[in-house]
Amino acid sequence: GSTSWLYMSLDVGSWSGAATCEVRLADGTKVQLGTFWLDHGYGAWGVTLASGAGSIRSASVLSGGYVLASANFASATAASVDRGTEYPTGAGV
Repeated sequence: GSTSWLYMSLDVGSWSGAATCEVRLADGTKVQLGTFWLDHGYGAWGVTLASGAGSIRSASVLSGGYVLASANFASATAASVDRGTEYPTGAGV
């Protein structure tokens, strides 16, 4: 099968620091996919997704308990994440 990706690009003001990507699956489970860096509000990050484990309904970018950005996906979104896979933390931009 083909590889699915979750990619995000942010411009969220002047804040700099580590940000975490968290997704919510169709069953309500939340999974953290990784951490990346924002520099003066700018950052980009992507991760490959495992196939067939659970449909993603939303993605959020979090830092220090605050939501910096979020997106909801249509119920037909086929991208999924494997709850048993640990994704590495990596530096973004």
